[in-house]
Amino acid sequence: MLLEEAGFAVLTAATGDEALDVFGEQGERIDIVLLDVTMPHCSGEVLVRELRRLRADVRVVLYSGWGEDETERRFAGTGFAGFVRKPYCPAALVETLREVVGA
Repeated sequence: MLLEEAGFAVLTAATGDEALDVFGEQGERIDIVLLDVTMPHCSGEVLVRELRRLRADVRVVLYSGWGEDETERRFAGTGFAGFVRKPYCPAALVETLREVVGA
């Protein structure tokens, strides 16, 4: 709801597998993927690689309870576009997403 109130159209997925299905069906409409690095049925690292395989230019913003340094280490070379640490301030999340999409 927060993102929709901020003007973003939102598609959701509960698992990595579901995210791949949604992206496979709607990928051309998706400007940015907001990805929790820890989720059921698919690691964040694997999901980012699969998303890039489907569309190399997809922008991915990671969010995690881990520190940014740890996340950068784990996702080195994946080309993620941004990072938001949990727990996050709603305004900071919206600001990060707007920066990434250039809005």
